[in-house]
Amino acid sequence: MVVVSTPHTVYDGTALDLRDTNVAAADLLAAIRGESPTALDVTCSSPNPPHDVLGHVSLDDAIPSRRALLAAAARSRGHTAPQRPAYDAALRKLRELEVPTVDVATARKRVADAGAEEAQLRERMATLRGRLQARRETDAETASVTTDLTDTAARLSEVETERIAAEQALDRQERRAADAREVRQRRLELEDRVANLERRMRASLAERISSVFDEERDSLGSLDALGSLEFDGADADVSVTFDDLLTQLVAVRVADLAAPVVVSASVFTDARSAARSLDASVILL
Repeated sequence: MVVVSTPHTVYDGTALDLRDTNVAAADLLAAIRGESPTALDVTCSSPNPPHDVLGHVSLDDAIPSRRALLAAAARSRGHTAPQRPAYDAALRKLRELEVPTVDVATARKRVADAGAEEAQLRERMATLRGRLQARRETDAETASVTTDLTDTAARLSEVETERIAAEQALDRQERRAADAREVRQRRLELEDRVANLERRMRASLAERISSVFDEERDSLGSLDALGSLEFDGADADVSVTFDDLLTQLVAVRVADLAAPVVVSASVFTDARSAARSLDASVILL
């Protein structure tokens, strides 16, 4: 039993027709899945994970691949893929692997800035020494030049220390950058492994129910009159064929879905025929 409460009406049953309402499919799915608060209140069995793939029959979104649809249906029937333990382990490692943030550019700039100032100060030191020597040779006053030379020497010592510290910091950052590259490479390898295992899992699960799927496919053959339907979305260059739609409908039919299926595609004449064809609780939009 499914109960849908809108601001104006309450609908209940296993085949609900909400086509005369302004309820949006996204809001209805969110209410069914408890993903976000909406103006709707839906009382139904909690959706199992495959509902994310099979819970919405629509022509407004790209239909998942045949393999993805059959794999979701297989999961809903309790099937598991032999690759699942390896997939879970690889995914766990991937989530735990964080690439450290390294700022080598800033460290290099500090070294360059300190080095440039050090060079300027050494040049000034040489100039001041020459000026001091010239004044001594002519018995001119040297106090101001001596003070300037002393201050410049002190600043040079500070800058040398800063430059050495900056070089050491740069060395550390470069070592961290090398480590980060290794971690990044490891992450790419894990991402590839996870993706590969995910594909193998889908293939394995799809194979589990392929014979059931083929047997049920003829049950929805009356939809052949639909032919080719185009998306209502912005991508007018992409169309969904009858075969795409039929594959989605048969996958829903062979699945064991606890929560109702939202059908916003103009496929069925009424909610009851949709529920019979899909062998599931249905909300027609």
